[in-house]
Amino acid sequence: MHRSIKPAAGALLLSLILVACGGGGGDDSGSSTTTPAASSAAASSKAASSAATATSSTAAATSSTAAAVTLFQASDLDADSWFWFSNGNAINYLVGESDSCVAGSACSLDASKAANSGEFIFGYSSTLATPSSTSWNSGLTLTSTGVTYTKTGALVVPKASSAGGADGGSAVFKLSKLSSFSAFIATTGSLYYAVDVSADGSAWTEKYTAGTTAIRSKGESTEDIGAKAGTSASTVYVRIRNLGTGGLNIMGVKIVQ
Repeated sequence: MHRSIKPAAGALLLSLILVACGGGGGDDSGSSTTTPAASSAAASSKAASSAATATSSTAAATSSTAAAVTLFQASDLDADSWFWFSNGNAINYLVGESDSCVAGSACSLDASKAANSGEFIFGYSSTLATPSSTSWNSGLTLTSTGVTYTKTGALVVPKASSAGGADGGSAVFKLSKLSSFSAFIATTGSLYYAVDVSADGSAWTEKYTAGTTAIRSKGESTEDIGAKAGTSASTVYVRIRNLGTGGLNIMGVKIVQ
């Protein structure tokens, strides 16, 4: 009887050892049952982490998009991210000929006074026999028979001597980079303009010109300047030249970097 106990104890001990080691050559479905559960939990945790990361990335992207409108302070923009030149704070973004540039009156802009860094707006005078300067007038009101103008205040770009003429004035926007650029432009005559770009504000490349073909008759319109200028990931100067025989009035702009 003593002998019959030893083999049983030995077998039990061997069985325990084999179970503890996961061996035995039998069905190890018990081990398999545990592993998928753990794997599933790990997968769920990873999925949750990935979802959180994606949500965080989306939120960051949304925040980045919201902060992408540049040159102007957010407090100076309307609900659709437009800056309107009726805003007295326009003076904060203009490079003028003197410190007498105040809200409610014309303010000449001069490219020669432009800073070497930062973002800003400046202008060139026309080259007519009696030249006029690009100016800002926050109180400008336009009237023309048969047209209702919805905005006041403008960056006024002086006229050329003839349709398509190269002697009109211009407005230049220096930007650290550019994604899109819209301009709300009003005229009391037909609209003609050209768009040039430059990396340094000196050497220019014409990207678009209306030539002697009117873009539209008198009135107002939103012009996609960015589509004409192209995008830029680095500093770019965008110049809008007036090719028309009347003032080109930039009432507002929406610039996204």
